[in-house]
Amino acid sequence: MKNTNNSQNSTNETLEDRLVDLPSEKNYESDKYAVLISGRTEGRHAENLETAYNALIGQGFLLENIFILDNERGPAARFEYPVDAPATKENIKIVMENIQQTSDDKDLLFLYVTGHGGREKVRGEYVSTILLSDGEEMDEIEMDNLLEGIEELRVGILVFDQCYGGGFVERSGDGRYVAVSASKPNEVSYSNTFPLAFFNAWEDSESDINKDGRISIQETFDYATENDSYANDGDQMPLIRSEDMNSEEIFIDNIYKDIILEDISEENIISATDNKEGEIGYFFHHKI
Repeated sequence: MKNTNNSQNSTNETLEDRLVDLPSEKNYESDKYAVLISGRTEGRHAENLETAYNALIGQGFLLENIFILDNERGPAARFEYPVDAPATKENIKIVMENIQQTSDDKDLLFLYVTGHGGREKVRGEYVSTILLSDGEEMDEIEMDNLLEGIEELRVGILVFDQCYGGGFVERSGDGRYVAVSASKPNEVSYSNTFPLAFFNAWEDSESDINKDGRISIQETFDYATENDSYANDGDQMPLIRSEDMNSEEIFIDNIYKDIILEDISEENIISATDNKEGEIGYFFHHKI
């Protein structure tokens, strides 16, 4: 990517220009993609985006694989992170569809939504929504359809801290996805104590509960919940759902701690610390 860690896209690239940087076809390498979304950004939401952006860079995400969709900066301009385009329904669709075309079964997707959310009746059922930059809303069904459209993916990590974010968790936290929210489907979320603790967990050894030297998504969630004053007071209940995966074995640095293979020799045991920056490593173990 040509732009640097500034609050504005320094080369005035359009979203389409940025997407050209993605692989033109599936490369079957261990790529990590991130999409960060804030539809109606206030100061605390910009702080969330900045914290998430820096945390992902620290975990080996390449600049060209991070896309940030944010609204007009306003009071949030003091925070530094590149913005690719406003968080409109069309722009979210464009980014997700491009990832659909380039991702493969070795890749990780990290989706983070902050800002404001709603809860309303859509097509006969109550669903949670994301409030977007242009006054539109994207509901949990529409987001789930975009996620399900990614046919090849190793794992997706979804984090929703907007009000009523639990609806997205209950809808999409299955298959290849583990989903996290700051509150239940019918519950507002307060301040930004949960997301800040979530992203800061990766740099705090106290979040490594089992002391194995690595921090799983489950440990990240537990740390964030413990350090969320609103959760501790019972004002909101963070959720995590990974119906078909073990969230204790999903990692932001290497996706999975253990992959069981039929036949493997000692020379095939690879540590994450042996990998080049930006790659995803795995620990391989003998099948028991």
